Amino acid sequence: MANRTTIARALALGGAAVAALAVWARPTHGGPAARPVAQISRFATECLSDHPFFVTTRFNAPDGDIAPAVIAFRWSLSGGERYTLARHEDVGAVYGLAVDDARNDVYASAYVKRGTVLGSGGMGAIYRIDLDSGYIERWVTVPSAGADPHDRPDAWPDIAAGNAAGERGLGDIDISLPDRTLFAINLADRQIYRYGLDDRQLEGSFAHGAAAEPWASSARPFGLKAQGGRLFHGVVDVSGASDPSGRPMAYVYRSLLGGGQMMRVLALPLDYARSPARQPVPADWSAWRRGHDTIDPERLDAIWPQPILADIEVTDDGHLVLGFRDRFGDMTLHAPAHVPPTPELPGLPAGDILLGRIDGAGWSVTPEPEYFAADAGPGFSSNRYGEIAYGGLARPITRDWTVTSAMAPFDDASAGAIWFDNADGAGLVRLALTSPGGLYTFSEDNALGDVERLCGRLEVPTFPPPRTPAATRTPSATPTATATATNTASPTATPTATATSTDTPTPTATPFPTATSTPTATATPSPTATATPSPTATPSPTTTPTPTATPTATPSIRKIYLPLSVRAAGCARRVLYADVALVLDRSTSMRRPAGSGPTSKDDAAINAASGFLDRLDLTGGRALSGDRVAVVGFNDTAWTALAATGDRRAGQAAVQALRGRLAEGTRLDLAVAQGRVALEAVARPDRLPVLVLLTDGLPNRVPTPQPSGRQEDTVLAIANAARARGIEVFAIGLGPPGDLSPELLAGIAGSADRTYLAPDTRDLARIYAAIAARITRCP
Repeated sequence: MANRTTIARALALGGAAVAALAVWARPTHGGPAARPVAQISRFATECLSDHPFFVTTRFNAPDGDIAPAVIAFRWSLSGGERYTLARHEDVGAVYGLAVDDARNDVYASAYVKRGTVLGSGGMGAIYRIDLDSGYIERWVTVPSAGADPHDRPDAWPDIAAGNAAGERGLGDIDISLPDRTLFAINLADRQIYRYGLDDRQLEGSFAHGAAAEPWASSARPFGLKAQGGRLFHGVVDVSGASDPSGRPMAYVYRSLLGGGQMMRVLALPLDYARSPARQPVPADWSAWRRGHDTIDPERLDAIWPQPILADIEVTDDGHLVLGFRDRFGDMTLHAPAHVPPTPELPGLPAGDILLGRIDGAGWSVTPEPEYFAADAGPGFSSNRYGEIAYGGLARPITRDWTVTSAMAPFDDASAGAIWFDNADGAGLVRLALTSPGGLYTFSEDNALGDVERLCGRLEVPTFPPPRTPAATRTPSATPTATATATNTASPTATPTATATSTDTPTPTATPFPTATSTPTATATPSPTATATPSPTATPSPTTTPTPTATPTATPSIRKIYLPLSVRAAGCARRVLYADVALVLDRSTSMRRPAGSGPTSKDDAAINAASGFLDRLDLTGGRALSGDRVAVVGFNDTAWTALAATGDRRAGQAAVQALRGRLAEGTRLDLAVAQGRVALEAVARPDRLPVLVLLTDGLPNRVPTPQPSGRQEDTVLAIANAARARGIEVFAIGLGPPGDLSPELLAGIAGSADRTYLAPDTRDLARIYAAIAARITRCP
């Protein structure tokens, strides 16, 4: 029986119960497609919830032209949602995904997987899907991606393509949205390529971090993550040449976005104990090899785990989540139902998801006991498969969770997604995206690829009190679908999706864990346990009903503000750009942790401040457009580490340079005064001056205004003078309540609504994001 506490926890996850489902009309490659029945504004409005839309890729049989290849999906208590954004005929076999929320574009990169064909762009193609119009095009072709290894005209048995998996074509792609740059891993020449999002020009390329190592010939890069002006990428030594035991090694490197300051930040021997690939067959990682064989003594499945470090995510505390893909699942065949089986055994991959914890020297992984132990399937009770991750990773903004693509979330021969809590590794919910034994699916053989969060172009809601009138569009509008039928059928309580491919299921979602391996387990919460969903559907009795969307504004169950920069197209110009003084406490007490996590206040503050800069509209220092930032540190004195600039890289470097520069003293008076000096040095009447102060304690060593006065009086007098000059002040208190004075912080900021308390370091990222949303708002 499922644990009642876990079930209750899943029920408390929140999110509106949305029942309306629809699919895109079939697009034509290189041309416009009909808009989806559900307006794409849903992607933006649901991004304000704990359960936004995500996007993943799906692999299809060679003749599966109309089968979905890029899918948007969302978990909800009513059963989830699923929309087809591109079909196999549009993009072919793709793995990597990147999302440009500013322009409402999704990018997908070509991938070599045995038994499925590439799109018209070939090996190095990156496709762009315009969500506003449905237009799909080959965006760029990355050079030197290798020759197409697939059998022609039919991709069967396609042995050469199996051996080329992970060695030719493209791996992961990612976007640094503030810098308007897309990054792509070329698996053939093992270079990282950079393209300008706005002009699609190649800006250059650079070698992966292990290119100069003695074992470079066996180094295989794949996963990417752009974060805070830095680029992380994952590399696996696939032969074990860098490890005395001869087992594969995984490495994570970090560099500037242009490849400078390359450094290794994590090394992980892949010799740790893993749950079985299939009971009782072990899933131990082995060196890459060619050919089709198995370590399964009963020869029921082909199993030979070969690691790809496919994706990297970053938690609120700055830890790294590592997604591993089993290359063997891309080398083998689990033939779709309509294709004659090969004499080979069906492939069974065994990926993984691990946590790299940050400490003073970098990141490290302790894989035993397994942190994300719920990556098992099908269902939860049987655990017949012990490692089911496909390697793709993404996360919502409002919660410190990670979503991974995975096989057999409920049933054998299916695929879907699993949500995990980064705080403790617990499994939260599961969602099925493909049916068992569908016509075009690859069953268990790595049927899905990368995962990314999908928000769409969003008007950020205002925080009270607004400086300018709020946007007229209501982000919480939820469309209600009503199907028009030729004759009447009884309405159902929860409408189901109408799909054009025969192997597309109605998405099945359930809190994790479930009592049985079936999606309809009694432990699955019924939507009737929550508010009754407003959507109703009258389905057509015909085979292909045509639904029509009727947008209906409904109140949000929960209002959450999304911390997004609004450099987006659609926000042509803000009313005011901001000059921001980022003022950080450098007292020695910042070395201590706060709350339940081991992360020091110093590390948390630096990481959160770095993320804050990513949400500003820093355009390179031009005076008349874009935000500017100054960086100020303080302890027993105060100093300007960086004068106000629009140079994002300079801002990130200045924030990082404050790391560890700690000394005694908490001169809050000097902190505010120095922040004011930095702002007034570049003051303009058409710009908004903002001071964001973070401290973890009470003032000390501050002179009092008179013998009977208080230190606080001095601080408040200086803060009042700064606000009188038009400076908008935000105050953040980091640490337990006894270490701070909320009244003093509110006095510094001038009001309680510009005051934020962070008793736990985990709160900082969300607080900085909320402040960024307030000062980078569209008019």
